[in-house]
Amino acid sequence: MKINLDEQIKRLNPSQQDAVNSIDGPVLVIAGPGTGKTQVLSYRIANILSKTDASSQNILCLTFTDSGVNAMRNRLLGLIGNDALYVKIFTFHSFCNDVIQSNPEKFAFKKELKQLDDLNKIKIIRSVIDKVAESGKSSLTTFGDKYYYQKSILDSIQTLKREGKKAEELKQICEQVLTELKANPELNKKTGKPLGKYTDKLNKYTKNLELADIYEMYTEALTEEGFYDYEDMILFVIDKLKTDDELLANLQEKYLYILVDEYQDTNGAQNEILKVLGSFDTRPNIFAVGDDDQAIFRFQGANVENLLFFKKQFEDVKTISLTTNYRSSQHILDLSSKLVDHNQARLNKLIPGLNKSLKAGLDIPNHPTEIFEFNNQDSENNFVVNKIKELEANGVKYSDIAIFYKEHSDGEDIALDLINNNIPVRLAAGKNSLNQLPVIQLVNLLKAISYTDKERDSIIFKLIFYPFFKISRLDCFKITRTAHDKRISIFELLLNKEQLQECGVTEVEKINNIAEMLLEFKGDSVNHMFINFVKKVMDLTGYLEHYFTENNIEHINSIQSFFEYVKTINQTNKELSLDEFLLDLKLLEENFISIQETEVSVNKEGVNLMTAHKSKGLEYKYVFIIKCVDKKWGNKKVSSLITLPDEIYNLTGEQDTEALKMDKLEDERRLFFVALTRAKEKLFISYAKEYPQGNGIKTTVPSLFINELEDKLLEVNANIENVFDKEKAFNKLKYNVLSPYSVSEQEYLNQVISKFALSATALNKYIDCPLRFKFEDLLKAPQSKNNSLILGTAIHYALEQFSRNQIKGVQKDLGFLTQMFIASLEKQLIDPDEYKVILEEGLEILEKYYNFYNGEFVIPADVEYSFNNKNVILEFDSEQLEPLRLSGKIDRIEWIDKSLGEVRVVDYKTSKPKSVKEIMGENKNATGDTFRQLVFYKLIADLDKNFKPFNSLINYKVIESTVQYLKPAPNGELKSVSFKITQDDVAELKEKIKDVITRIRNLDFGSEDYPTCKECVYCKMFSELDEANTQLGQ
Repeated sequence: MKINLDEQIKRLNPSQQDAVNSIDGPVLVIAGPGTGKTQVLSYRIANILSKTDASSQNILCLTFTDSGVNAMRNRLLGLIGNDALYVKIFTFHSFCNDVIQSNPEKFAFKKELKQLDDLNKIKIIRSVIDKVAESGKSSLTTFGDKYYYQKSILDSIQTLKREGKKAEELKQICEQVLTELKANPELNKKTGKPLGKYTDKLNKYTKNLELADIYEMYTEALTEEGFYDYEDMILFVIDKLKTDDELLANLQEKYLYILVDEYQDTNGAQNEILKVLGSFDTRPNIFAVGDDDQAIFRFQGANVENLLFFKKQFEDVKTISLTTNYRSSQHILDLSSKLVDHNQARLNKLIPGLNKSLKAGLDIPNHPTEIFEFNNQDSENNFVVNKIKELEANGVKYSDIAIFYKEHSDGEDIALDLINNNIPVRLAAGKNSLNQLPVIQLVNLLKAISYTDKERDSIIFKLIFYPFFKISRLDCFKITRTAHDKRISIFELLLNKEQLQECGVTEVEKINNIAEMLLEFKGDSVNHMFINFVKKVMDLTGYLEHYFTENNIEHINSIQSFFEYVKTINQTNKELSLDEFLLDLKLLEENFISIQETEVSVNKEGVNLMTAHKSKGLEYKYVFIIKCVDKKWGNKKVSSLITLPDEIYNLTGEQDTEALKMDKLEDERRLFFVALTRAKEKLFISYAKEYPQGNGIKTTVPSLFINELEDKLLEVNANIENVFDKEKAFNKLKYNVLSPYSVSEQEYLNQVISKFALSATALNKYIDCPLRFKFEDLLKAPQSKNNSLILGTAIHYALEQFSRNQIKGVQKDLGFLTQMFIASLEKQLIDPDEYKVILEEGLEILEKYYNFYNGEFVIPADVEYSFNNKNVILEFDSEQLEPLRLSGKIDRIEWIDKSLGEVRVVDYKTSKPKSVKEIMGENKNATGDTFRQLVFYKLIADLDKNFKPFNSLINYKVIESTVQYLKPAPNGELKSVSFKITQDDVAELKEKIKDVITRIRNLDFGSEDYPTCKECVYCKMFSELDEANTQLGQ
């Protein structure tokens, strides 16, 4: 529905209107909590589109999180409709990735690079430290534990990269300071010895000079190993923009208006991106929104520094302050404002006349903030549980209640108490898959295969109880006791059928087969590619079947996250063995590195539990802040083994240096301020006099932030007596681990589908088997590539490289084709025996292809053209059906008439050649998949507004679609079949897509119209389960 924008803008308050109407030039908006910054950003984008000649694609909006991107996109959709889909909204990293992916010829690295994972980061930095330790010249490796500084070194390098500083720059800074220090020593007048502060500074810069050497070696090691850091992506783009005038000019011409959200948290490298993009004018159209009081993610003081940097970098910056809060009561605003005013590094103390006093814009009743002191943790948790029960009884929804704490571990006990009291919870934390039950069981299974008899038995004891082996509990008890009585290992007993019979187990053959299978797996781990070996273990043990048929989406998510991790490291190390993998897992554990699961966001009724950091940008009617004690909230000692020089932060020098370099306390106070300002109506703040610590008890004192809150706005409840709860005490014994909170399959699938982009392959897969589509395209079930897919991938790559050289005017020979094919093949995960078969087949195909077309090669217009990052949207004629994002990749584009932009799209097939009727789906048993794919390419090409060559004003126009078979026909010729795709063909496909996506969104994964195939692994898995349930009478 089209809105009247001018009328909507008039409803904004004067400061918001000023921000929305300030279209041209640099604008800095200081937006306090709840003042409507997202609304202002959205309306300003709409206003730009309304008042200027700029299109949606001329606007670049940068934020810090994917959730921020989604929130902005959704707000814009409601405001300007589908034009919002074409506004470029990115995180800084995704923006840089888009620049690199959209300009591959500009970022031609000497060696193909892979993103560095945490495990290889540890391995590489340790290899560097080993080299430095051998020289004996660095104080960073001279401790008894040569890896003592490892974490500090990595953290420091990460910070340097985020601030856009290379090793050479750090070295220059340190050498300059050290030269000055040595030339001007500060001595004690009485003793003549160096002053302590002088010695400390000398040591600091000496240590940083050594860090610069390690940083340089680390960078070289990354390049040598073919890796890049997450932070490197931004540095790559900065370097290229500073040296490539053409690329910079293209981006500057493309993005006429730039908007930045959460500007206070930008780091030096991100600021440099803005600086370079705005370098064409002293007053670029850059609109930055931030709040120094809510800076909780960057080095202390940088919150103020960023905002001052903006005012210094650009001329005549217009500064607007948003102070009307549309979230909280005036009481909560006054309470939080008085607290944060204890900070010295605040913008209103550095910019005269800047008003940051928050005023309530809504008529919300004022309730005093209640402070509760308890004797112990149990009493505090009892209070929170009972208060939530009381709120719910009075009509408050659980989803309107939040509990904040400082660290993830602080939420475990309260989450358990809530669950045990039948109160639903939502834990906002990306879990470590290594700590999840299915992955723990899989890792133990792998350990049982790898370990020797002595190490193995404790694992086997756990294994026999695992549900996927389906051994009765009584049999497990008998096995355990018998092994003990006979003084043999459990595994020895499992291998001995006679002894199993003697101990009275009911399924001797099955149990013995499990043990024999574990022995066979030991050999398989050597003879198979590791990822395929893991998949085989998951399949043959019944592990995968068990967890995929129990329909626990969280378990599936854990398994998928772990499997993706295994696949990633196996891609990096093709020779990965089981023993090496288990050592890697140990290394992860030792360095507290998690295998992060994909976070699942669902609309679920439950009390919200999260760290204060996670609460940023959220709001709730009732907020509990728990465990508010000293050393947790305020005065927390964080020892830093390496303190980086202040010079790396590009300080403007316009403010009080001491105010800028305030201690960690001001960071923590801002975090507490953020927690307070999430509340709409009521705050409960609590702490206990003592908390469990290890096997003992730790006595605590309240946080100093509580003492800084204004007394007249508080209601203090001190010395609350401990109430012993028998039922709770019993539950604590009964539940000794944090039970996972469940997420329904329906909610999870809806969330996945909302982000899903339909490709021709996915469409065909759904039509063939909706159940397979569900598990492979939505749930991403673990799967290994089959040989035909591996062959196709390698041949596509070889032809791509061959064609790219043709486009450059270089005609390569057959040797180059085979070289590229082998290079691609070696990157894939293939068992040695299968490698030889695929290699022979691929070389034969390429030789025949080259000889057939040699002398008649057509130079393509483009190859491997990807729509995946193009935001191609298919809109439907029904208002009830939301638009659908399409994706795909065209193998080859050939000119028909270059002057008119007319092209044919070519799709390679490594399968057996088909007739026209087979392709069209007109023969018996023909599916029509290939023709549907060609029509899909015509549809997506027509929808893509930017379907054109680099630096061209004319879009490609698809006139013809061709299937080019790479395997010869029986007569030895290579067959190509071409089609003229009609508008009727496209219209028919649209109706098919409409039908399919409607069914997908209705969670229809098997129906009369689209039956399951009955043949794939998922169909077989579920049919076997149904059969087993029937036999059991279930």
